[in-house]
Amino acid sequence: MVLFTWIFFRASSLSQATMIIGKIFTSSGPVFFYSPYDLIYGIFGIIVLMAAEFKREFIPEHWTILYNRYPAVRIAGIVLIVITILLTGVFDGGQFIYFQF
Repeated sequence: MVLFTWIFFRASSLSQATMIIGKIFTSSGPVFFYSPYDLIYGIFGIIVLMAAEFKREFIPEHWTILYNRYPAVRIAGIVLIVITILLTGVFDGGQFIYFQF
């Protein structure tokens, strides 16, 4: 419900909000994304989250990379996480959502 009401907060007019709501329920066009990389990053993120949940559910031992007893493995894990954040992060300085206030 909260996400639905945010449509009215973000839209510039009531007619635009009703048009957005109408398109949510009636539009049969293609899925919107800026580039194919957005879709690939999204699928990669979902796979990582599913793997983490699978590990927590079925393999309760504590064997993650960040808690390894070897410092080289821990540092490699941290570097891998930082590289992933830098590759998938948004650093273009896009417009702040509350710029109108």
